[in-house]
Amino acid sequence: MDSPLTPGTQDAIDCLYCGMEVDVILESSDGSRFGAHRKNLETYSEGFPPASAVIQKSEETSSEDAIVKMTENGKVIQLLLHFMHLRTQPDLRSISFDVLDALANAVEKYLVYSAMQICNFQMEAAIRDHPLEVLRYAVRNNYSEIANAAAPLTISRDFETIETTFGADSVIPYRWLRYSSNWMKVVAFIHETDPLPIKYKGSFHVCDSWNLFRDAVVRRVGVRPGALLDITQIINEYKAWVPPCEKCRERSQLWKTSIMSEIEKIPKFTTLL
Repeated sequence: MDSPLTPGTQDAIDCLYCGMEVDVILESSDGSRFGAHRKNLETYSEGFPPASAVIQKSEETSSEDAIVKMTENGKVIQLLLHFMHLRTQPDLRSISFDVLDALANAVEKYLVYSAMQICNFQMEAAIRDHPLEVLRYAVRNNYSEIANAAAPLTISRDFETIETTFGADSVIPYRWLRYSSNWMKVVAFIHETDPLPIKYKGSFHVCDSWNLFRDAVVRRVGVRPGALLDITQIINEYKAWVPPCEKCRERSQLWKTSIMSEIEKIPKFTTLL
């Protein structure tokens, strides 16, 4: 029996990456169609049905049934098919983050192992610019190390944004809320604590400008947990407010150390999942 996509029919579409005969077509969410090969889909992924199953179904039904409708857009499907050929991998550094994000999740969904590692590297590299999206990818696909690196960079986001990102029916936003509350406790710690003056020649040494320095740091932190990510920089910046006094600088170092100690006590995000 002829292939349901015999060359010359209206459904015949060439493969972008080789001259092999096309026997299945992938249709993207935006209506683009891409010629593919059942055997390649089976060989390079585990998320597509095996070639034998597709062939059997195609022989029993019309040619239209050999068109597989995908939820991914055309750019993502084109990259997926690139990874499903014996050829040099595409350079993902040049694609937009939106495409990378969709591709990284698609290769996990379809178990395209040849693309997983490179997508993982590129998503990790995007943490600083796109922490929330990377957190979603890492949580969804069980990449704990990446999730724990991305989570602190999301603590300044509001709950509604987190809920929209993960979905209202997901438990992740509420786990994130618990995680964020730990950072707020450190903010409260900064507002409520003041390290004791340093003892000097039998008495405690206090400079008049110490309170100016401490108050400036507290105001800079405010109620923003995200400011804790820059606490070392903030304290160092306002050290200029403290006279060139060794004891005051020692006191500011003790304060910074105590704050960092509280931050280190915050549980990793994935321990709350």
